[in-house]
Amino acid sequence: MRIFAVIIAVSFVFIASSCDVSFAGERTAYTERQIRDMIDEALDERTEENLLQLSESELLTLIETLMPEHLNEEEVEALVQSYVGTDLTIGQLSDLIESLLPEDKHRTTYDLQSFEAHAVAMLADRLDTVVGIQTMSASGIGWGSGVVYKKSGDIYHVVTNDHVIAGASSFEIYFERNGVLSTITHEDVTIVGSDTVTDIAVLSFESDTTFPIATFGDSTALSPGQIVFAVGHPLGIEYFRSVTMGILASTARFLQSGAFNATVLQHDAALSPGNSGGALFDIN
Repeated sequence: MRIFAVIIAVSFVFIASSCDVSFAGERTAYTERQIRDMIDEALDERTEENLLQLSESELLTLIETLMPEHLNEEEVEALVQSYVGTDLTIGQLSDLIESLLPEDKHRTTYDLQSFEAHAVAMLADRLDTVVGIQTMSASGIGWGSGVVYKKSGDIYHVVTNDHVIAGASSFEIYFERNGVLSTITHEDVTIVGSDTVTDIAVLSFESDTTFPIATFGDSTALSPGQIVFAVGHPLGIEYFRSVTMGILASTARFLQSGAFNATVLQHDAALSPGNSGGALFDIN
C-alpha cells in the first residue's frame, strides 16, 4: 500500500486569561487593581539610568495577554519586578514572560471542526477509488481490496496485494454507488502482473461506470505522527468500504517473510482480513 501524503498543520495558541471582567478569561488569586498596584510600585522604583522601553499601559497589555491562570500574588510580583527595571524591548519581554510559564499552565487549541470537515471532504472524493475483490479458490471464498490508480480509455487499472489473488481460480470486482453494490465479473477482469517479493499485483477491467483515480504520494516525504486513513473492506461484504484512522509510527520498517522482502510503512489504523490491498490516505 502507498500513502497519499501531506502534513497536517496544527496551530498552538496561548489562551489569554485575566483577573476580572475587564480582561478575557478568569483568574482566582488577585484583582486587576492588585496587578496595577504592583506594576505602579515597580515602575516608581526604577532609575533614570535604567528605564524600561515600555510604557505602563504596554506592559499591562502584554501581561494581560500572556499571564497564565492561577499564579499567586508573589509569583506575579516577582515576574513584574524582575523585568520592569530593564531595557528590554517588547519582543524580548514577551519571550521572557513566555519562557517563565510552566508547561502545565499552557493551553493548546486545536481546530478540530476544520480538520473533520477536511477529512470528510477528502474521503467523499476518494472512497470510490477503493474497490472490493472477491476470489474463489480451492479453499473457498476470499476477500481483499484494491485501489483504482490509472485509466486508459475505458480500461481502469487496480493495484492490490499479490496474496489477495494468489491461488484464485476466479475473482470479481465489487464497487459501491449510492449504497448499492455492483459487480464486474471475472470474464471482464485481467491480471496485468504480480510480484511476490513486494506483494503487489495489478488488475485491469473495462467499465462504463466512472471511477475517480487515486494519486500516489511520495513515501519519502512522510514523517512519523502524520494522520492517515485506511480504506478497505474488512471481513468482506458485511463491512464494505470501511474507514479507520491512525498515525504513522514509522516510515521505514524492513520486513522479510517467505518470499516477501520490502520496506513498509507502520501505522496504527485498525485493519482486518479483507483490508489487504486497500488505500492508506493522508488528509489531502
